[in-house]
Amino acid sequence: MNNRISKLYEGLNNHELAALAFECLVNRNITELKRISSAVPRKTYTCSDMEYGERYDNLYIMSLHFRAEYWKLLALRTALIGFPYIKMAGGMDLEDDDLDNLQKTLSGSKQLALDKALQNVCAKYGIKPELVYTIASAEPFNLHSDNIEPDEATLAEMEYLLDMAVTPNDEKRHINTDNLPAYLQAEIREYLERC
Repeated sequence: MNNRISKLYEGLNNHELAALAFECLVNRNITELKRISSAVPRKTYTCSDMEYGERYDNLYIMSLHFRAEYWKLLALRTALIGFPYIKMAGGMDLEDDDLDNLQKTLSGSKQLALDKALQNVCAKYGIKPELVYTIASAEPFNLHSDNIEPDEATLAEMEYLLDMAVTPNDEKRHINTDNLPAYLQAEIREYLERC
């Protein structure tokens, strides 16, 4: 860069240079954008390996996803406890699908599916599920019954969600979606095509 240009940007701090560069980008002034970029001081940084940082962040993000799903299911289950009685009294018109979903939530089938999904993903990535429960301020669902099986659709959906949170971005396209419900497979395909 010649002296004349360097003097033009001399004395500007990095925030001011960034604002000017943004304006050049919006106005499509690529030549000036390159000049500004070349005026930015060069520094060398030392940091943790990117793979480590990405996995660390993604494990935390996965824990937050689990936390949201856990508390959503618990709140829904708590709120729905009275619904069957309302239905029996004729006070609510529910479709069969709604009743099936309600029954799965109330029975704990969805909660068991969420727990199993967490166990599977934790085993895949070598972390202890208890750590995720701690972040989620949660504990495994204890349904006091051996007769309840995890809801398969919920299991597939939650396992996919938690796995996607941990998977590095450059590997996300290779996750198997065959076990997911068709509507979710279509949404994922559409999303990946846009990316």
